[in-house]
Amino acid sequence: MSGIGATDECVEVFAALKMKKTFRWLMFHIKDDKIQVDETKEREKLKEGDFAEFVARLPADEPRYAVYDYEFTSKKTGAIASKIVFITWSPDTAKIRHKMIYASTKESFKRLLNGIQKDIQGADIDDITVEAMNALCSS
Repeated sequence: MSGIGATDECVEVFAALKMKKTFRWLMFHIKDDKIQVDETKEREKLKEGDFAEFVARLPADEPRYAVYDYEFTSKKTGAIASKIVFITWSPDTAKIRHKMIYASTKESFKRLLNGIQKDIQGADIDDITVEAMNALCSS
């Protein structure tokens, strides 16, 4: 346990994503020994490229946590479904100390965000793809 807590805003924006469907995704970073909201993406009508835009926002050399309300086509029913996915981004190029802080804080932060349905971790852009998300969410 790292002793790093989250701001109230983190829980508030997550609740807006989960209950009100206000946001497509949320990104969080650790700053001043607190998990804080880094950026959000307002929910719009789903369009191709939304996930690619999110992935492009992940910093090349700094860890992040993210929550994505991921929509996909259900293999069972063929209908559009969605799952709330917690993403841990820890690029290989990040400083070891930062990667360790994010790793040691992840589980306590995830527990704070009640309603996470799936979890994925990426160290390289190839780890966070539409194909990986579809496989994860449809399982």
